[in-house]
Formats: sequence, C-alpha cells, structure tokens
Amino acid sequence: MTVRRMTSQSEARGTRTVAADAIMALIRELDLPRFTGSEGERRGQEITAARLAPVGLTARWHECGAPWTEAVDASVTVAGESRPVMPVEELMQWTGDWAPPAEADVEGVLWPAGKLAEAPEGQPVIAVHTRPDAEACGAAGPVAQLYLFGETPNLHPHAVLADPFGPPAYVREQDREWVQARVGQRARVRWRTRTTTRRFRNVWAEVPGPGEGAVLVGAHLDSFPGTPGASDDAFGSAVLVELARWHASHPPARTLRFWWFTGEEVDRRGSRAAAEFERATRPRALLMVNVDGGVEAGHGDPLGVRVTGGEEVIAWTRRALSALAVAPQVREVQTGACDAEAFWRAGLPTVMPYATRAIPGPYPHLPTDNAGAVNPELVARLAEIVFALVEAAVTQPPGPV
Repeated sequence: MTVRRMTSQSEARGTRTVAADAIMALIRELDLPRFTGSEGERRGQEITAARLAPVGLTARWHECGAPWTEAVDASVTVAGESRPVMPVEELMQWTGDWAPPAEADVEGVLWPAGKLAEAPEGQPVIAVHTRPDAEACGAAGPVAQLYLFGETPNLHPHAVLADPFGPPAYVREQDREWVQARVGQRARVRWRTRTTTRRFRNVWAEVPGPGEGAVLVGAHLDSFPGTPGASDDAFGSAVLVELARWHASHPPARTLRFWWFTGEEVDRRGSRAAAEFERATRPRALLMVNVDGGVEAGHGDPLGVRVTGGEEVIAWTRRALSALAVAPQVREVQTGACDAEAFWRAGLPTVMPYATRAIPGPYPHLPTDNAGAVNPELVARLAEIVFALVEAAVTQPPGPV
C-alpha cells in the first residue's frame, strides 16, 4: 500500500510537512509488548526519548506510586521438585469485585486439558493446556490450570472468571517439557499474593510558546498484557513524537506539553497522576488532546472526535477541522475507559479522535494488534485530524484564555 503524505491547513501555506511514513516507522520500532511497569514499557520509553533528543527536546520522567499485586512463591511441585509459574492474576491486576482469590494452594493429578473426560474418577485434576483454546482454558472443573504456551491475553477473562475458580498460571518455556513429562502424576499448585506500592513513570516533554496557558497532548505507551499494542497505542505515542519534533523547530504560539502515560491498560494511573501534576505545578492547561489508537484492521469510517466541555468545545472542534477534505463526526462523550477522563474530571476540555471499530470482542487487545496489522492510510487520516486540532488549539483554544 502506498503511504500518502499528510497535509494540513498550515502545509497548504507551505509551512509544514508531516509524513505518515515517519509515524509508521516509530510504530514498527515500538512493536513489542509494553505492559505497565515491564521491561518492554521501559524500552518503549527509551525509544521515545531517543527520538526527541536529536531535535533538542528533553524527555522528562514523572514518577508516581501506585498499588501492585504480585505473586509470591508461585510454583508447581511434583514429587518434591518445584518449578516457578506466573499466575494470570498478576498479569491482569484485577481490582474490586472482579478480583480472584488472593491465594491458591491445591493438589490434583496433572492431566491433558483435551482429555479431562478420561481423568481418574473421583480425583481432583490440574488441567495442562498445550494450546490457547479460550473455551477449554476457562472451563469449570479442574482445581487449577497450567498453560504451556506463551502469554495470550484474550484468555485472561475466561480463565480468571471460571466458575468454580480454577487458578490459572503460565509455565515458563524452559519448564514446559518438565510438566509434560509428569502428566498423570499428583502435583501441587500454590501461590500467595501481596499488594505493594510500586513506582511507575510517565514521560513528558515541553515545547514552550509565548502565549498564555498550555495545550496538552497525551497518549499511553503501555500495552495490554501479551500484545505490542501497535494501534493501542504505539500509534498515539508515535503521533505525539512527530508533533513534538515539528514544533521543536517551529515554535508554537503557546506552550505545548506532551505526555506519554503509563498504566492506561490497568487503571489509568499514569494519566491520573499527570493530571494532578498539571494542576499542582504547571502553567494553566487550556485543552487536552488525547490520542488512543484505532488504526488497525477492523477500524475505519466514520472517523470522529469525542469531546467533553459542552457545546462551545463542540463548535470549536468543528471549526478546527473544517478545512479537512472530509470533516469527522464530532460529539460529546464522557467515558472512563481512556486517559482523557482524569482531565475532564478536573474541568479541562478534552478532544479525542477515533475511528469506528467494526470487529466485536477483545480484538484490540489481542497479539494481532501488531505493526503488520496497522493501516497506513488510517494512520495518515487520524494523524491529520490530531495535527489540525493541535494547530487550532495553540492558535486559539476554546473558551477564555
């Protein structure tokens, strides 16, 4: 597919050129799982910072403390020999009424998940799964579930919410043959969990401008467990990088502050901490532009912008996008499922571009959300909307300044 070149109102005047291929290149570079607090997320933050440095922008780390549930002494034991496991609970970070039991300590016969009907009668069974079948992995009956395959996030809700609960856990690649060789033997699966406070970090950068107040632009760098999150949200992170790089050499009329959030896929802890940081220490923010995916296969027309702040912000958004060849739909929507929430709850107008999603179910959170599934044409069109909104905001934001 040919990647088209994005245009904007200012480019038509010969003042800006933004290439979709630059955004695509960064999406490909960020094509690795980046779950909150993981090594992959840290790597994504470093990649982002490295892209900003050549144009003289300093990536700054904003740390925040937040709760974290972690497994302790998680293992499967057969005949006195143990191997570590990774409970699904730790990957999901469930909270509130959805939380599974904090501890597991069960015994049973290791048995192939596909042959449970042939298991020894009257004995508890620990199901051993060699392939990621959602129905089998979430089936009731076994006292525990061991997954002998790589982390697969679309299985997590099925497994954790099985009734009665059979605690699920992944077995490390180097231990899978060990488990397989002991099928038919009695085993013990156990762990306990503890809630601690861990340090997490956002990344932010600033391009100063002479006008009063600041415009915020945000996207989340973390991804759902097990997926590189190319659309959700390496795309948004890459768009922010290109916006920052452009304005580093073309100073905006007022300050632009860019935020790459952690923890959106957990509980939006990064954006909540950032909103508090803005409120307490930064020059007054005037508008938040949140960019959160929607460019993989299964997304498309109509394109739109979700707005908070009332009719005045809706009218401003329509004006800001009026020069586009096809104006996106604009409607007021408040949703707690994105990083914009912390900012509109603080009274700040927010705008969030999106593409309509056609595929039902957990598709955006599957491993298939990788760079190969991203639609470059949709990247160009959504990025064009973001650039137009930011340009209008630094020139004349909605409401009084």
